[in-house]
Amino acid sequence: MQTELYLMRHGEPQIRNALLGRTNPELSELGWQQMLDNSANLTDIDVMIASPLLRCALFAKHMAAQQQLPVHIKPDFAEFDFGDWDGRSYQDLHNDFPQDMHNFFIDPANNTPPNGESLADFSQRVETTLMSVLRQHQGKRIALFVHSGVIRTLIAWCLKIDYLQGVQFQRIKIDYASISHISVFAHEGEHFPQLCYTNKVAG
Repeated sequence: MQTELYLMRHGEPQIRNALLGRTNPELSELGWQQMLDNSANLTDIDVMIASPLLRCALFAKHMAAQQQLPVHIKPDFAEFDFGDWDGRSYQDLHNDFPQDMHNFFIDPANNTPPNGESLADFSQRVETTLMSVLRQHQGKRIALFVHSGVIRTLIAWCLKIDYLQGVQFQRIKIDYASISHISVFAHEGEHFPQLCYTNKVAG
């Protein structure tokens, strides 16, 4: 049985050029329009799932109401928790912690942000939640309104990329409001995912 996963990143948030994990801004006016434009590519959806953070959940609820579907909020699809760095501008972080920031972006598995989440814990919670979704909604067309870190982690799972190397964050481009598609075939308890496309945007 085949399950289709459509992974839609939120649009532009009201806070820009900052490390946004659990910091919780809503979408900007442009971000909302980006979601309206590109969500036209989501058709015949059976199930809608969203991160609880406002930049994902509010639009998911809007679209679900239009299609008369419930939204399943999954707290473990929230973005990576950057701890003390969360919500701060990239410029401030690079000014205040140049070596720590360099180490984190080069080798995130071994350089957890202060009071933040480890890459291993983040990857584990995202994959565990995915397995639950696949069991519960097998054979459905599922739209996930989530974050770039979550989407990159799911693509890494699909392609069997070692999460702890961190290359999914360095080499996979995921734009605001873009859609990536993973098709998952299930057989005798095993999952066989295929990456159909990434980073599709309107236009």
